[in-house]
Amino acid sequence: MWHAAAYFDESDDNDRAYAVAGFLAHQHDCVHLDLAWRDRILEKYELEYFKASELNAGTRQFAKFRDNPSNLDCLFSRREKRAVRQDKDGIHRHISRIRARCRNRCCAGSSRLLSAPRRIQATG
Repeated sequence: MWHAAAYFDESDDNDRAYAVAGFLAHQHDCVHLDLAWRDRILEKYELEYFKASELNAGTRQFAKFRDNPSNLDCLFSRREKRAVRQDKDGIHRHISRIRARCRNRCCAGSSRLLSAPRRIQATG
């Protein structure tokens, strides 16, 4: 019997679009992902949670990494832009390694990264 687990996240712009993406994998791979995520991302950077929009804006938990945390209205410096890009690249590399590991398991092909963007017409 194959036991699956999944992680999903949503995003919307409160107006025109809504998106959901996720990761569906064998239960053991998801446990590995969860532990690695906590150890290599959350604990390493002393974060309570991860929210990409906060990383992109340099606000809330990511304000402490800004050159001037007291002035969050200013544009990112070159150093800050480079750091954000490196952080994103590191996260993508880590997820890619986990996906590759999932594909190499005996249940190869059972793990999928789910991302099927669809346009949803806003109503109201």
